[in-house]
Amino acid sequence: MNKIMRNNKRINSGQMIAAIDIGGTKNWAIFRSPKGHDCKAFSFDQTREGYDEFYKKLLANKAIYNTSSVIVGLESTGIYGEPFIHYLEEKNIPQVLVNPVHSKRIKEIRDNSPHKSDKKDPWVIADLIQLGCTLSVLIPKGTAAELRHLVHARERIISSLNVFLNQLQQQVWRVFPEFSLVIKSIDGKTALYLLKNYPRPEDIVKLGIGELEKLMRTQSRGQFNYEKAKELYDYAKDSVGLKEGISALIMEIHALITNIEQQNKHLDNFEKEIDSILNKIPYSKLILSIKGIGSIITAGILGELANFETIDSAEAALKLAGLNLFEISSGKHQGQKRISKRGRSLLRKLLYFAALNVIKHDGVFRETYQRYVDKGKLKNKALIAVARKLLRVIFALVRDGKMYDIKYCKEQQIQKAA
Repeated sequence: MNKIMRNNKRINSGQMIAAIDIGGTKNWAIFRSPKGHDCKAFSFDQTREGYDEFYKKLLANKAIYNTSSVIVGLESTGIYGEPFIHYLEEKNIPQVLVNPVHSKRIKEIRDNSPHKSDKKDPWVIADLIQLGCTLSVLIPKGTAAELRHLVHARERIISSLNVFLNQLQQQVWRVFPEFSLVIKSIDGKTALYLLKNYPRPEDIVKLGIGELEKLMRTQSRGQFNYEKAKELYDYAKDSVGLKEGISALIMEIHALITNIEQQNKHLDNFEKEIDSILNKIPYSKLILSIKGIGSIITAGILGELANFETIDSAEAALKLAGLNLFEISSGKHQGQKRISKRGRSLLRKLLYFAALNVIKHDGVFRETYQRYVDKGKLKNKALIAVARKLLRVIFALVRDGKMYDIKYCKEQQIQKAA
């Protein structure tokens, strides 16, 4: 559920407004008649019974106000609003979203008071809807919904994995501080194997230099040689690691490694499922045809943009990503152009990493990036410009059903330059 584009038009004068403030367990709502009369605020639960109660009141008020047209608006509240939005979609009821930033700013205007309450919020939302300050609702369905949930779940797994790895790094530093001097990546196969089976310096010493070299060479597939094994062995013989309370620390290290292994398995399963679903979407290969864009980025883009089914322009896609430009200028002051960042943060993040991939020394957008830098753009701003261009290209590929052709794109750039 999210915004696609700004609806600049005011609502139909004969339309009834239903404004809802979404909560975790209870929602507050009001109905506003076409003439501007508001009913008393009422609450309904986040249950099927509560939703049905709201729907019955909506139909009753439509009859009272003698109007056949209604629009339901709610504040963009993430996961709490998702079930209700799907419920309304099944009833074929038009919906819009209100930006929380806008509702926060208009609260004091309504009654010249910073007072905030769940009962007050529906009136603020209704005011914004009446002014036309709303956002369209994007409802992913089918494979798009699956991809969105999978990619978001993958992000949460990576977040948890990083927490466990940071905690493991801290405990290893207490037990064997010199370990990271030899093996830099705590999340590598060799590091996890040694810490799981030989976590204390004395375990390494007891293992012996010969066996240690064999294990390190096998686990790293030849990356670690005798010199590295000897370096770790020598550090272990005279380590400054803690000696007191070591058993508890070893228990925690084992527990953390178990969690890391479990998270890695989940990550692998989610990525396999993502690949499986992408194979069912014919035009996913169009996005994958851009060198540097892999399955995770492709899945994230399709999930966040609902398979492009309701995106009618590249500009709408940029707004959804929060990559649309704005500037603050006044009088003789000309403000700098910046991206709004009022969109789906994960989509923006994926496009940023995609841009990093396509500007590498052999990347398909390397020349484009270099041209931006040569014009005086800071490297980070040039990278954002590439991300914007990349999303435009992706939209065009899906719209036209074509594979990416770097030669064609270069010819187009030459024509524009001429």
